[in-house]
Amino acid sequence: MNGLVVRDGAHDILVTGNDFSRTESTGLTATGVADLAVTNNTFALSCFDGIRVDGDSPRAVVKNNIAVDGAAQGVSCGTLPAQTQISVSAEAAPTASVDYNVVHARPGSQPYAWAAPATRPRPRSPPPPDRARTTSTWPSPTPGRTCRIRSTS
Repeated sequence: MNGLVVRDGAHDILVTGNDFSRTESTGLTATGVADLAVTNNTFALSCFDGIRVDGDSPRAVVKNNIAVDGAAQGVSCGTLPAQTQISVSAEAAPTASVDYNVVHARPGSQPYAWAAPATRPRPRSPPPPDRARTTSTWPSPTPGRTCRIRSTS
């Protein structure tokens, strides 16, 4: 099963109450989507990213989701590199809200990537070269940004 892809120009998108388990690509990729809400979903048992908000995606909300790396649950991911479970691009980060998610990443990977710079594409579902990025560390909370993180790793 492939994940969900929402492309440039879409707006007012609600993705809620879905099971994106055992996907053969990133669970959800939204690129250039205004007013995206991703709530109450499960992203599990996959060797790829859980949720990826790319490009200029203003006012994205990612809340109350479960994101579990497949390798952390015993799925054989072969030589695939460790993935990020929730990723928000530098363009989307200033107005994004990511809160109350339960995240379990495999050893050696980062559960979150916030405002990450471009350098490496993801396997099997790479973004366009101008939107590729790597993982980075989650920043300290700052005024106007919600950063409550619950990680089970």
